[in-house]
Amino acid sequence: MSACRLMRAISVREFGSPSVLRLTELPVPQPGPGQVLIRVHACGVNPVETYIRAGTYPRKPPLPYTPGTDVAGVVDSYAEFSVAAEQCVHRLPDALHFTQGAAIGVPYFTAYRALVHKAHTQPGETVLIHGASGGEATEGRGVDVILEMLSNVNLSKDLQMVADGGRVAVIGCRGSIEINPRDTMAKESCIMGVALFFATPPTAFPAHLNDRY
Repeated sequence: MSACRLMRAISVREFGSPSVLRLTELPVPQPGPGQVLIRVHACGVNPVETYIRAGTYPRKPPLPYTPGTDVAGVVDSYAEFSVAAEQCVHRLPDALHFTQGAAIGVPYFTAYRALVHKAHTQPGETVLIHGASGGEATEGRGVDVILEMLSNVNLSKDLQMVADGGRVAVIGCRGSIEINPRDTMAKESCIMGVALFFATPPTAFPAHLNDRY
């Protein structure tokens, strides 16, 4: 009988500060039906991963767990490793290296879900992305869609910035905030929550990426 193959991984055995992260060795996972095993070259850790690690996120994984949702690497029969469902795997374009690929997954698909699935953004509409460089000028009309990553700070101001019928897509929040509902009535604006894990498999990914499954 061959010895169990091991890989290096970060393990979280209790929720808390970054000090709970431990580098350890774990058995290489074995893919099941409809899954592939990936030799990981780069791993992306999104802000939500820090909320999960701290134990402040509504959905908590069973302990112990290994953080990191996005990876870029090479599919291998036994190939440090990650198991993924086949429909969640995309070919990395030649123009991108692994570290860029690892930064695409959750950020890209969350933005796509917010803009297309939830806000139904149309050609010609203006979009405000907090934290992006530069400014937006709408000649006093307001912004059609706002992607809001820190709603506990910005939401009240967002409602004053949107155009008539504008939509605020809440992607991130780190606390509570008080708003005046009249601000939504004045422009018939809309506040919507966005959570990528609610996307169903047929709609989770943009159609133009279907050839990369």
